[in-house]
Formats: sequence, C-alpha cells, structure tokens
Amino acid sequence: MIMLPLFLMDASVGRSMAGRKNTPFEYDFVFLYHEDDQDVAFDILESVEKNFSFRGFFWARDAILGRSVFDNLQESLELSRNVLCLLTPRFVDENWGNFQIENAVLNRLVSEKRKNVVSVMLEECSVPLALQDTPPLKPEGRWYWSILYRSLVKNTGPCPVSTRTSAEKVYKAVQPDKGKAVDFCRNLGVPEVVCAEISAHAAGIRALLVQGLNCWTKHVGTDGTDDMVDMALQKTLAGDGRQ
Repeated sequence: MIMLPLFLMDASVGRSMAGRKNTPFEYDFVFLYHEDDQDVAFDILESVEKNFSFRGFFWARDAILGRSVFDNLQESLELSRNVLCLLTPRFVDENWGNFQIENAVLNRLVSEKRKNVVSVMLEECSVPLALQDTPPLKPEGRWYWSILYRSLVKNTGPCPVSTRTSAEKVYKAVQPDKGKAVDFCRNLGVPEVVCAEISAHAAGIRALLVQGLNCWTKHVGTDGTDDMVDMALQKTLAGDGRQ
C-alpha cells in the first residue's frame, strides 16, 4: 500500500489554482490501473484531485455503461490532457494493461496537443516497452509530489513571465524570511502539498521561489502572469498569507 503524507488528507488544502483557464479537455488526466488495485488507485485519485484541483477520469467512476471498454478507453484518452498509469505486476503482466498503455502512448504521438504519459510504480515490476523512454516515478523521494504535479499540469510551453527574474524580485522583497517566501507561493496558488515539499527540500529561498514559480507558471498558462506575481507579493508583504 502507498503511504500518503498526512498533509495530503488536510481538507483545507484543496483549493482552485489562480488563473485556471477553460480547456477543450474535460479531464486533466485519465488514470489507468489494474482492477485489483482499484482501492489504492482511488485513494491516490482523491488526493490528487483535492490537493491539485485536478479532475481525473477514473474508470470505475466515469466510464459510460453500455459502451465497450475499447470505446471508453479511446474516448477517455481523447478527453484527457495527460495520462497517469499505476504500475504493478498485475497491470504490466496482462494483455489488457499493456494494450491500455500502448494506446495511451500512441494517442500522445498522434495528438495535436502535447500530452504526458506519467507512470507511478506502486510495486516493483518491469517497465512496459512503451514507457521505457519515460522512467516511472516512485511514491517517495524528495520531489515526488512536485514532479507529479508538474507532469500533470497543462503543457503550455514557456510563459511570458521570466521565472528567475520574478524569483529575484520576490527574493529581494521577502528575504531573509523563508516563511514569507512560502506564503508568497501559497498566495500565488501553488498547491499546499507542493509548497510543503519545496519548503522542506529547496536549497535556500531563491531555489524555493524558482521551484514554486516553475510549478505555477506551467499551470496558469500565458495570460497575466506578471500582474498575478505582483498581486501575490503585495498580499504576502501585507501579511495576508494563505493558511
């Protein structure tokens, strides 16, 4: 079983990201998993949806009755921005599991929109051939939640705000107070779980701000980012931290 950090279950951290845009996709990701792993997969889904304000397509919950499993698979891939695969021996050793993974990778290759196929290795198993160019994440380690978050956000390309320039501006305003740097990330709209991870492991305030801005700019897109940074900084300096 995967052990989720306690702060993932805090009901206060499930907030919408600032600047969320309308999208042609109905789901942020489709979750592929073996039916025997459904309970733990649903625990992960709930945590990701609540803490990152994402919407996932979950087979047991969202598949349409009366359609074939092949039609449901194809439609879920087309309606989802990215793909999340939960790797276990049960999933990768069966034909249906490999069929789903191969179709996800094929959908990424032919899609006009850039998609990520992200895998999390819940149990030690062989990595399917179709995924060997994208090493799986393990539900542990220093940057697991930050990497998972960045992997599932919009693939928007570079944003007009310069991450390092913005980080330096904020650094000059808040240093040497690390707590204010974390409050800035919260006020900007970085999910609490990512703030906590960055705060615990970033090598200094500058690195913390760069990591937070990198996460955030990949989510909000390209409109109004400079103004949003200024607003979050003003809110932070006024002592109005997002708690």
